[in-house]
Amino acid sequence: MMEEIFDNHSQEIDSSLIDILRELEQKRREQRQIKLDELGRKLAKTRNEAINERAASGFEQIWREDEEYYNGIDDLNRSSTQYIKPRTTGGGLVSTHKNTNGDAQCTEFLNITRPFCDAAEARMCDMLLPQNDWPFHIKPTPVPDLDQAAKSESQLIDPATGQPFAVSDIAKARKQEISEKVEKAADQIKDWLIQSEYKTVNRHVMANAVQVGTGILKGPFPSKRNLTKYEQGRLVEIEQIFPDVKCVSHWDFFPDMNGGEEIQECDYVFERDYMTARQLRNLDGVPGYESDAIKKVLKEGPGQRNINSHQQADTLDNDRFEVWYYYGSIDNGDLEELDENYACECEDERKKLDDGEEEEREPVNAIVVMVNDTVIKGVKSPLGNYGYPFDVMVWKRVSNQLFGAGVAREGRAAQKTVLASFRTLMENMGLASVPMLALLRSALIPAENGNYSIHKGKRWFINEDAGIRNVSEAIQAIIIPSMQKELTEMIQLGMKMMEDATGITFLMQGQQGSAPDTVGGMQMMLQNSSTVLRNVARIYDQKVTIPNIKRHYKWLLMHGDDDMKADLQIEATGASSLVEREIQAMFMPQILQMVSTNPGLEGSPKKAFHEWLKSMKFDPSKFDMDEQEKQAMAEQQPPVDPRVQVEQMRIEKDMQIAQMKSEIDQMKIQKDVDRDALYSQGVTERNQITYEAQIRELELRKELAMLQYAMQQQMQLEDIKAKLSDSAMKLSVQKELANINTQPAKQVLPAPSEPPQRAPAGRAFQE
Repeated sequence: MMEEIFDNHSQEIDSSLIDILRELEQKRREQRQIKLDELGRKLAKTRNEAINERAASGFEQIWREDEEYYNGIDDLNRSSTQYIKPRTTGGGLVSTHKNTNGDAQCTEFLNITRPFCDAAEARMCDMLLPQNDWPFHIKPTPVPDLDQAAKSESQLIDPATGQPFAVSDIAKARKQEISEKVEKAADQIKDWLIQSEYKTVNRHVMANAVQVGTGILKGPFPSKRNLTKYEQGRLVEIEQIFPDVKCVSHWDFFPDMNGGEEIQECDYVFERDYMTARQLRNLDGVPGYESDAIKKVLKEGPGQRNINSHQQADTLDNDRFEVWYYYGSIDNGDLEELDENYACECEDERKKLDDGEEEEREPVNAIVVMVNDTVIKGVKSPLGNYGYPFDVMVWKRVSNQLFGAGVAREGRAAQKTVLASFRTLMENMGLASVPMLALLRSALIPAENGNYSIHKGKRWFINEDAGIRNVSEAIQAIIIPSMQKELTEMIQLGMKMMEDATGITFLMQGQQGSAPDTVGGMQMMLQNSSTVLRNVARIYDQKVTIPNIKRHYKWLLMHGDDDMKADLQIEATGASSLVEREIQAMFMPQILQMVSTNPGLEGSPKKAFHEWLKSMKFDPSKFDMDEQEKQAMAEQQPPVDPRVQVEQMRIEKDMQIAQMKSEIDQMKIQKDVDRDALYSQGVTERNQITYEAQIRELELRKELAMLQYAMQQQMQLEDIKAKLSDSAMKLSVQKELANINTQPAKQVLPAPSEPPQRAPAGRAFQE
């Protein structure tokens, strides 16, 4: 009896305790939900500020204009463009619309923006994302304390010799160990990149950078994949978590606009995404997600969208939920409410504190997911204080702005020039081909119900009472002159403007354009045209490749095996690969020929052939023979007699020696010829210099004698020169007369007397 009373009493106590615990749990959940709602309102306010700041920056207007020009849309053809609605049938070859005056205007869009953008994108992707290579190298980091570590291990004894290991041997072994770890790490990272389709995603990033000036790469972030394996006679599906990457649209990217040109300098970053109700429902029960919050959001349905100027409300799918991802710092206490793992970390830290010591509550970097301004997930950022999982690629840098300018923006003036010239040309051709008419209505009677319009085969009657003798007196054509040549030149000018503005030549598009005919000129033009692209490649290396691969390595340190963890460095090769590949493609055929025809070089023709194939962007493995093909070829070819092979080698060597002797003899002959020519040239030049020096000396002596004679005679130097010129002319006349009469002529002018003590002994003054 007593036992029954005790059992009943115990049950009553347990039931009351459970009720109390349930009530306490309910209050805790309510208080927790209040904190989460407050966090959601705070983040929603920050998000709205980010939306307004980006809209005020003017980039959204620029993006919309650039995308429209890329798609061939402007204000004149927007209502009839094929991207909005199909073109109506029954129209002419040239689409037109009526302007405010009722005149027809050409609306055709001669698009040069798209081919230039496509050429730039293809060129950059071909350079930065090669088919059989990666745009980076992973190498061991030089370890400064390697020798010191080796010294600390120098006490180890070699069991074979009984002596301590040498420091150099220990350092060498450690370097070899690090190199092996780095090689394994590089292979693992490249395997992840292949799984995430890294190159395909980056092509989308590059396309956005070319069109609007900005491309955003996100990653690595955790993603699930299902692998199917065959184990023990049956198919088994295995779920794996691997680091994934994605291209984030610039329209869904809202960073802190006060962060300048570096993404890591921003205080926060918002990313917008969309989910269906099914996708959101599948998150219920996933570790880290708030089940109550997800049920609440599903019950509310898709809330009010945060629409920017690019999107229209009637084009949005109202069945999808707008999901916002926040990357930035939040209060330490808020993160404890969201992340159980972080709460456990904080609890462990509190236990380590001494009694009476206060814990510092600094903000912590976190990732928060919101739907309808309701927080459904929050975790500590796996990157810690490193930054954000975003890399922003810009085509052309804009000062103090995170976003950049693209090819479409750089060539906008050229596109407008070409478009205006083309539309004017089409309108001019239409007016010039169909002339206007001036009709004397009293003299003409149309045969078709008073219709004065003209068409093929139309009949007219001339009014006999009009008194005209010729139909030309009643109908006169107004001819509009054709401006086809001038307008075509303007279009060509616009094309040249596009090349100069963007740095993308027609040669990059597969068109010769104004390229030179010589091979050297072509190579020089290719190198010059690659200057702009090399600068863009450097931006890609610094802004995308290096930081993204570093984050992949940090992921490896957190989740990889120990035999892959080592200090390493990332070296981007995108900027240098362009020049290297052009040089390789230029000289590789010569190298291949040298290696194949000169066995003394000890080079491998197969390796040289593979490198040549790589420079031509071919997979060398596809050209290798398998074992069956090698065996079949060996069976078809009879074995070579060693004696014959030796004799062939001897003949080749003799021929090479003979050729070398012949070349040496020719060099000697040419050297002798050059030496004789140089000697003869030197003698001639020396004689010429001596002769000129003597002539100059005589002229100076003559000038000095004339000056002294003038001083004696008190005459001006110009008068002396005039007299001498007169005397020279008279002497010339005497010579001509002497040649005619064959007899000496009389002396017209007496010979000038020699001044005393002015000429050297035995020399006359006349000389």
